[in-house]
Amino acid sequence: MTRTRHPTVSVILPTYNRASYLQQAIDSILSQTLRDWELIIVDDASTDSTPEVVRRFTQQDPRIRSYRHTSNQGAAAARNTGIQHATGTYITFQDDDDLSHPERLQKQQADLKKRPRHAYSRTWVTKFHTETPYKWDKQGDRQKQNRHAVGYLVTIMAPRELLHQVPFRSFFPTLEDHDLHIRLNELCLQHNKGSDTETYAPVLPHALYAVRGSQNRPRVSRHPLYELYFFLIDMSRLHRQYGLPDPINNANTIDSAIGNINSQYLQKTRDNPYAQKILKDFASNYTTPPTIEDAHRRIFSDCAKHLAIRFAQDLFDEKDAYLSIIKSNIYSTICHNQPDVYKNILRYMSADCPYQRALFILAPKILFQCLRHGRLSFIPLYVRALLKKTP
Repeated sequence: MTRTRHPTVSVILPTYNRASYLQQAIDSILSQTLRDWELIIVDDASTDSTPEVVRRFTQQDPRIRSYRHTSNQGAAAARNTGIQHATGTYITFQDDDDLSHPERLQKQQADLKKRPRHAYSRTWVTKFHTETPYKWDKQGDRQKQNRHAVGYLVTIMAPRELLHQVPFRSFFPTLEDHDLHIRLNELCLQHNKGSDTETYAPVLPHALYAVRGSQNRPRVSRHPLYELYFFLIDMSRLHRQYGLPDPINNANTIDSAIGNINSQYLQKTRDNPYAQKILKDFASNYTTPPTIEDAHRRIFSDCAKHLAIRFAQDLFDEKDAYLSIIKSNIYSTICHNQPDVYKNILRYMSADCPYQRALFILAPKILFQCLRHGRLSFIPLYVRALLKKTP
Protein backbone atom coordinates (compact mmCIF):
# COMPACT_ATOMS: atom_id res chain seq x y z
CA MET A 1 0.00 0.00 0.00
CA THR A 2 1.38 3.42 -0.98
CA ARG A 3 1.69 5.81 1.93
CA THR A 4 -0.48 8.89 1.53
CA ARG A 5 1.25 12.23 1.83
CA HIS A 6 -0.88 13.36 4.74
CA PRO A 7 -2.33 10.35 6.52
CA THR A 8 -5.13 10.65 9.04
CA VAL A 9 -3.01 9.46 11.98
CA SER A 10 0.72 9.47 12.71
CA VAL A 11 1.71 6.84 15.28
CA ILE A 12 5.00 7.58 17.04
CA LEU A 13 6.83 4.61 18.51
CA PRO A 14 10.04 5.33 20.47
CA THR A 15 12.13 2.27 21.18
CA TYR A 16 15.26 1.33 23.06
CA ASN A 17 16.61 -2.23 23.35
CA ARG A 18 13.22 -3.94 23.08
CA ALA A 19 13.85 -6.11 20.03
CA SER A 20 12.08 -9.06 21.67
CA TYR A 21 8.75 -7.19 21.96
CA LEU A 22 9.00 -4.63 19.17
CA GLN A 23 7.51 -6.87 16.48
CA GLN A 24 4.33 -7.41 18.50
CA ALA A 25 3.96 -3.66 19.07
CA ILE A 26 4.35 -2.94 15.34
CA ASP A 27 1.99 -5.80 14.40
CA SER A 28 -0.71 -4.21 16.56
CA ILE A 29 -0.51 -1.09 14.37
CA LEU A 30 -0.41 -3.11 11.14
CA SER A 31 -3.66 -4.80 12.19
CA GLN A 32 -5.59 -1.52 12.68
CA THR A 33 -8.99 -1.26 11.01
CA LEU A 34 -8.11 2.34 10.12
CA ARG A 35 -5.65 1.91 7.26
CA ASP A 36 -4.74 5.55 6.64
CA TRP A 37 -1.85 5.88 9.07
CA GLU A 38 1.91 6.26 9.17
CA LEU A 39 4.14 4.67 11.80
CA ILE A 40 7.24 6.63 12.80
CA ILE A 41 9.74 4.52 14.74
CA VAL A 42 12.45 6.39 16.64
CA ASP A 43 15.33 4.17 17.77
CA ASP A 44 16.93 5.89 20.76
CA ALA A 45 20.40 4.41 20.07
CA SER A 46 19.57 0.77 20.82
CA THR A 47 22.48 -1.62 21.28
CA ASP A 48 20.57 -4.87 20.66
CA SER A 49 19.02 -6.15 17.42
CA THR A 50 16.35 -3.43 17.35
CA PRO A 51 17.76 -1.81 14.15
CA GLU A 52 17.39 -5.09 12.27
CA VAL A 53 13.77 -5.50 13.40
CA VAL A 54 12.98 -1.92 12.38
CA ARG A 55 14.68 -2.31 8.99
CA ARG A 56 12.65 -5.41 8.20
CA PHE A 57 9.36 -3.58 8.74
CA THR A 58 10.34 -0.40 6.88
CA GLN A 59 11.23 -2.53 3.86
CA GLN A 60 7.88 -4.33 4.00
CA ASP A 61 5.49 -1.39 4.37
CA PRO A 62 5.99 2.15 2.97
CA ARG A 63 3.77 3.57 5.72
CA ILE A 64 6.52 2.79 8.23
CA ARG A 65 9.46 5.18 8.56
CA SER A 66 12.31 5.15 11.04
CA TYR A 67 14.82 7.54 12.57
CA ARG A 68 17.73 6.74 14.85
CA HIS A 69 19.42 8.82 17.54
CA THR A 70 23.21 8.61 17.68
CA SER A 71 23.07 8.68 21.49
CA ASN A 72 20.47 7.66 24.05
CA GLN A 73 18.41 10.76 24.85
CA GLY A 74 15.34 9.36 26.59
CA ALA A 75 11.67 8.86 25.78
CA ALA A 76 10.76 12.56 25.67
CA ALA A 77 13.41 13.39 23.06
CA ALA A 78 12.52 10.31 21.00
CA ARG A 79 8.83 11.25 20.94
CA ASN A 80 9.72 14.83 19.96
CA THR A 81 11.77 13.50 17.04
CA GLY A 82 8.68 11.61 15.93
CA ILE A 83 6.47 14.68 16.32
CA GLN A 84 8.87 16.72 14.15
CA HIS A 85 8.61 14.21 11.31
CA ALA A 86 4.89 13.43 11.60
CA THR A 87 2.60 14.47 8.73
CA GLY A 88 -0.74 13.11 9.93
CA THR A 89 -3.79 15.15 10.87
CA TYR A 90 -3.60 13.56 14.33
CA ILE A 91 -0.70 12.18 16.34
CA THR A 92 -0.76 9.35 18.86
CA PHE A 93 1.81 7.17 20.59
CA GLN A 94 2.70 3.50 20.96
CA ASP A 95 5.25 2.11 23.42
CA ASP A 96 7.60 -0.57 22.14
CA ASP A 97 6.38 -3.37 24.43
CA ASP A 98 2.64 -2.53 24.50
CA LEU A 99 -0.24 -3.30 22.15
CA SER A 100 -3.06 -1.32 20.56
CA HIS A 101 -6.53 -2.79 20.02
CA PRO A 102 -7.30 -3.19 16.27
CA GLU A 103 -9.99 -0.47 16.48
CA ARG A 104 -8.03 1.98 18.62
CA LEU A 105 -7.03 4.43 15.89
CA GLN A 106 -10.43 4.33 14.21
CA LYS A 107 -12.36 4.94 17.42
CA GLN A 108 -10.11 7.76 18.65
CA GLN A 109 -9.96 9.71 15.39
CA ALA A 110 -13.74 9.37 14.95
CA ASP A 111 -14.22 10.70 18.48
CA LEU A 112 -11.89 13.66 17.83
CA LYS A 113 -13.83 14.68 14.73
CA LYS A 114 -16.78 15.42 17.00
CA ARG A 115 -14.68 17.75 19.12
CA PRO A 116 -13.46 21.35 18.66
CA ARG A 117 -10.31 22.00 16.68
CA HIS A 118 -8.08 22.00 19.75
CA ALA A 119 -8.93 18.82 21.58
CA TYR A 120 -7.43 15.48 22.45
CA SER A 121 -8.61 11.99 23.24
CA ARG A 122 -7.56 9.25 25.64
CA THR A 123 -8.58 5.67 26.18
CA TRP A 124 -8.61 3.23 29.05
CA VAL A 125 -5.85 0.64 29.18
CA THR A 126 -5.66 -2.95 30.30
CA LYS A 127 -2.65 -4.84 31.66
CA PHE A 128 -1.28 -8.24 30.71
CA HIS A 129 1.57 -10.36 32.05
CA THR A 130 2.44 -12.74 29.25
CA GLU A 131 5.13 -13.00 26.60
CA THR A 132 2.47 -13.53 23.94
CA PRO A 133 0.15 -10.80 22.61
CA TYR A 134 -2.91 -9.87 24.62
CA LYS A 135 -6.15 -11.58 23.53
CA TRP A 136 -8.63 -8.79 22.85
CA ASP A 137 -12.36 -9.28 22.89
CA LYS A 138 -14.38 -7.91 19.97
CA GLN A 139 -14.99 -4.41 21.35
CA GLY A 140 -11.97 -4.00 23.58
CA ASP A 141 -11.85 -4.96 27.24
CA ARG A 142 -14.78 -3.33 29.07
CA GLN A 143 -14.42 -5.24 32.33
CA LYS A 144 -13.89 -2.76 35.16
CA GLN A 145 -11.46 -5.06 36.92
CA ASN A 146 -9.25 -5.03 33.83
CA ARG A 147 -9.43 -1.32 33.13
CA HIS A 148 -6.79 0.88 34.64
CA ALA A 149 -6.11 4.54 35.29
CA VAL A 150 -6.43 6.97 32.42
CA GLY A 151 -3.08 8.33 33.55
CA TYR A 152 -1.47 6.19 30.86
CA LEU A 153 -0.95 9.21 28.64
CA VAL A 154 0.65 7.16 25.88
CA THR A 155 -2.93 6.73 24.63
CA ILE A 156 -3.31 10.45 23.86
CA MET A 157 -4.37 11.33 20.33
CA ALA A 158 -4.24 15.02 19.45
CA PRO A 159 -4.10 17.30 16.41
CA ARG A 160 -0.59 17.58 15.02
CA GLU A 161 -0.49 21.38 15.35
CA LEU A 162 -1.38 21.08 19.04
CA LEU A 163 1.60 18.84 19.80
CA HIS A 164 3.88 21.13 17.80
CA GLN A 165 2.96 23.90 20.25
CA VAL A 166 3.49 21.82 23.40
CA PRO A 167 6.01 19.05 22.67
CA PHE A 168 7.48 16.89 25.40
CA ARG A 169 10.07 18.68 27.53
CA SER A 170 13.30 16.69 27.51
CA PHE A 171 14.25 18.28 30.84
CA PHE A 172 12.16 15.51 32.47
CA PRO A 173 13.61 11.98 32.46
CA THR A 174 10.42 10.86 34.22
CA LEU A 175 6.85 12.19 34.31
CA GLU A 176 7.36 13.87 30.93
CA ASP A 177 3.91 12.61 29.90
CA HIS A 178 2.32 14.11 33.04
CA ASP A 179 3.93 17.46 32.24
CA LEU A 180 2.67 17.25 28.65
CA HIS A 181 -0.87 16.47 29.81
CA ILE A 182 -0.97 19.57 32.04
CA ARG A 183 0.29 21.84 29.26
CA LEU A 184 -2.11 20.31 26.73
CA ASN A 185 -5.01 21.11 29.06
CA GLU A 186 -3.80 24.69 29.45
CA LEU A 187 -3.52 25.16 25.69
CA CYS A 188 -6.96 23.69 25.10
CA LEU A 189 -8.47 26.01 27.69
CA GLN A 190 -6.83 29.02 26.04
CA HIS A 191 -8.19 28.14 22.62
CA ASN A 192 -11.66 27.40 23.94
CA LYS A 193 -11.89 30.37 26.30
CA GLY A 194 -15.47 31.61 26.46
CA SER A 195 -16.77 28.52 24.69
CA ASP A 196 -19.24 26.03 26.13
CA THR A 197 -17.65 23.27 24.06
CA GLU A 198 -15.82 20.53 25.94
CA THR A 199 -12.09 21.18 26.09
CA TYR A 200 -11.07 17.63 25.33
CA ALA A 201 -12.75 14.37 24.54
CA PRO A 202 -13.84 12.22 27.49
CA VAL A 203 -12.04 8.94 27.97
CA LEU A 204 -13.44 6.35 25.61
CA PRO A 205 -15.37 3.60 27.44
CA HIS A 206 -13.31 0.73 26.01
CA ALA A 207 -9.81 -0.36 26.99
CA LEU A 208 -8.13 0.05 23.62
CA TYR A 209 -4.52 -0.17 24.76
CA ALA A 210 -2.70 -3.02 26.55
CA VAL A 211 0.26 -2.38 28.83
CA ARG A 212 2.74 -5.22 29.18
CA GLY A 213 3.93 -6.03 32.67
CA SER A 214 5.69 -8.97 34.25
CA GLN A 215 4.98 -11.20 37.18
CA ASN A 216 8.62 -10.88 38.23
CA ARG A 217 9.29 -7.18 37.74
CA PRO A 218 7.30 -3.95 37.86
CA ARG A 219 6.45 -2.44 34.51
CA VAL A 220 8.37 0.71 35.35
CA SER A 221 10.75 1.11 38.26
CA ARG A 222 10.13 4.52 39.80
CA HIS A 223 12.81 7.05 39.01
CA PRO A 224 14.83 7.84 42.17
CA LEU A 225 14.04 11.55 41.74
CA TYR A 226 10.37 11.00 40.91
CA GLU A 227 9.04 13.18 43.77
CA LEU A 228 11.47 15.98 42.92
CA TYR A 229 10.36 16.10 39.27
CA PHE A 230 6.72 15.95 40.37
CA PHE A 231 7.38 18.98 42.56
CA LEU A 232 9.05 20.82 39.67
CA ILE A 233 6.10 20.12 37.37
CA ASP A 234 3.74 21.59 39.96
CA MET A 235 5.94 24.64 40.43
CA SER A 236 6.15 25.08 36.66
CA ARG A 237 2.36 24.92 36.33
CA LEU A 238 1.76 27.41 39.14
CA HIS A 239 4.27 29.89 37.73
CA ARG A 240 2.43 29.87 34.41
CA GLN A 241 -0.90 30.19 36.21
CA TYR A 242 0.28 33.36 37.98
CA GLY A 243 1.96 34.91 34.96
CA LEU A 244 5.50 34.26 36.19
CA PRO A 245 8.33 32.97 33.95
CA ASP A 246 8.31 29.17 33.80
CA PRO A 247 11.35 27.99 35.84
CA ILE A 248 11.84 24.97 33.56
CA ASN A 249 12.08 26.79 30.23
CA ASN A 250 15.67 28.00 30.63
CA ALA A 251 16.87 25.26 32.97
CA ASN A 252 19.39 22.59 32.05
CA THR A 253 19.75 21.12 35.52
CA ILE A 254 17.60 20.54 38.58
CA ASP A 255 19.60 23.12 40.49
CA SER A 256 19.04 25.78 37.84
CA ALA A 257 15.29 25.01 37.81
CA ILE A 258 15.15 25.39 41.60
CA GLY A 259 17.09 28.65 41.30
CA ASN A 260 14.59 29.90 38.69
CA ILE A 261 11.65 29.74 41.11
CA ASN A 262 10.51 33.33 41.05
CA SER A 263 11.03 35.50 44.12
CA GLN A 264 7.49 36.87 43.66
CA TYR A 265 5.96 33.38 43.83
CA LEU A 266 4.87 33.55 47.48
CA GLN A 267 3.41 37.01 47.05
CA LYS A 268 1.46 35.94 43.97
CA THR A 269 0.10 32.83 45.70
CA ARG A 270 -0.74 34.42 49.05
CA ASP A 271 -4.45 33.68 48.56
CA ASN A 272 -3.85 30.13 47.35
CA PRO A 273 -3.21 27.77 50.30
CA TYR A 274 -2.48 24.83 47.98
CA ALA A 275 0.19 26.74 46.05
CA GLN A 276 1.87 27.87 49.27
CA LYS A 277 1.66 24.36 50.72
CA ILE A 278 3.58 22.80 47.82
CA LEU A 279 6.67 24.91 48.42
CA LYS A 280 6.50 24.76 52.20
CA ASP A 281 5.94 20.99 52.32
CA PHE A 282 8.86 20.30 50.01
CA ALA A 283 11.21 22.53 51.99
CA SER A 284 10.00 21.07 55.31
CA ASN A 285 10.06 17.41 54.27
CA TYR A 286 13.47 17.41 52.64
CA THR A 287 15.44 20.09 54.52
CA THR A 288 17.02 17.37 56.61
CA PRO A 289 20.44 15.77 56.70
CA PRO A 290 20.36 12.47 54.79
CA THR A 291 20.04 9.56 57.18
CA ILE A 292 21.75 7.19 54.77
CA GLU A 293 24.60 7.58 52.29
CA ASP A 294 22.44 8.09 49.22
CA ALA A 295 23.39 10.47 46.41
CA HIS A 296 19.76 10.91 45.38
CA ARG A 297 18.64 11.88 48.87
CA ARG A 298 21.48 14.37 48.97
CA ILE A 299 20.06 16.00 45.83
CA PHE A 300 16.65 16.24 47.54
CA SER A 301 18.21 17.75 50.63
CA ASP A 302 20.31 20.26 48.69
CA CYS A 303 17.31 21.40 46.64
CA ALA A 304 15.12 21.83 49.70
CA LYS A 305 17.92 23.66 51.50
CA HIS A 306 18.28 25.98 48.51
CA LEU A 307 14.57 26.81 48.75
CA ALA A 308 14.64 27.19 52.52
CA ILE A 309 17.53 29.65 52.35
CA ARG A 310 15.69 31.81 49.80
CA PHE A 311 12.23 31.64 51.35
CA ALA A 312 12.94 30.95 55.02
CA GLN A 313 11.29 34.07 56.40
CA ASP A 314 8.10 33.57 54.38
CA LEU A 315 7.94 29.81 54.77
CA PHE A 316 8.86 29.33 58.40
CA ASP A 317 8.54 32.76 60.04
CA GLU A 318 11.93 32.28 61.65
CA LYS A 319 15.47 33.22 60.72
CA ASP A 320 16.84 29.70 60.79
CA ALA A 321 14.73 27.39 58.68
CA TYR A 322 16.55 24.25 59.73
CA LEU A 323 16.82 24.37 63.48
CA SER A 324 13.58 22.68 64.54
CA ILE A 325 13.84 20.09 61.76
CA ILE A 326 17.40 19.12 62.65
CA LYS A 327 16.57 18.97 66.36
CA SER A 328 13.63 16.69 65.72
CA ASN A 329 15.75 14.32 63.61
CA ILE A 330 18.56 14.10 66.16
CA TYR A 331 16.11 13.62 69.03
CA SER A 332 14.57 10.72 67.13
CA THR A 333 17.92 8.95 66.67
CA ILE A 334 18.73 9.33 70.39
CA CYS A 335 15.31 8.16 71.50
CA HIS A 336 15.32 5.11 69.20
CA ASN A 337 19.00 4.30 69.78
CA GLN A 338 20.10 4.64 66.15
CA PRO A 339 23.85 5.35 66.38
CA ASP A 340 24.52 4.91 62.65
CA VAL A 341 21.83 7.39 61.66
CA TYR A 342 23.01 9.74 64.43
CA LYS A 343 26.57 9.58 63.07
CA ASN A 344 25.43 10.31 59.53
CA ILE A 345 23.51 13.40 60.63
CA LEU A 346 26.47 14.72 62.64
CA ARG A 347 28.86 13.96 59.76
CA TYR A 348 26.62 15.88 57.39
CA MET A 349 26.24 18.84 59.77
CA SER A 350 29.93 19.15 60.60
CA ALA A 351 30.84 19.30 56.90
CA ASP A 352 28.14 21.78 55.89
CA CYS A 353 28.54 25.45 56.78
CA PRO A 354 24.84 26.32 57.27
CA TYR A 355 24.56 23.55 59.83
CA GLN A 356 27.75 24.18 61.83
CA ARG A 357 26.19 27.05 63.79
CA ALA A 358 23.23 24.80 64.59
CA LEU A 359 25.60 22.27 66.17
CA PHE A 360 26.60 24.82 68.82
CA ILE A 361 23.08 26.18 69.35
CA LEU A 362 21.66 22.70 69.91
CA ALA A 363 24.55 21.33 72.01
CA PRO A 364 22.97 21.77 75.49
CA LYS A 365 19.65 20.26 74.42
CA ILE A 366 21.27 17.33 72.59
CA LEU A 367 23.57 16.52 75.50
CA PHE A 368 20.58 16.63 77.86
CA GLN A 369 18.68 14.18 75.62
CA CYS A 370 21.68 11.83 75.56
CA LEU A 371 21.80 11.81 79.36
CA ARG A 372 18.03 11.50 79.66
CA HIS A 373 17.92 8.39 77.45
CA GLY A 374 21.16 6.90 78.77
CA ARG A 375 22.98 7.26 75.41
CA LEU A 376 26.36 8.13 76.96
CA SER A 377 28.27 6.86 73.91
CA PHE A 378 26.46 9.48 71.79
CA ILE A 379 28.04 12.38 73.74
CA PRO A 380 31.67 12.08 72.50
CA LEU A 381 30.40 11.76 68.96
CA TYR A 382 28.65 15.11 69.30
CA VAL A 383 31.76 16.71 70.82
CA ARG A 384 33.85 15.48 67.86
CA ALA A 385 31.33 17.05 65.48
CA LEU A 386 31.60 20.35 67.37
CA LEU A 387 35.38 20.21 66.86
CA LYS A 388 34.78 19.55 63.14
CA LYS A 389 36.13 16.05 63.40
CA THR A 390 34.30 13.29 61.55
CA PRO A 391 32.19 11.32 64.06
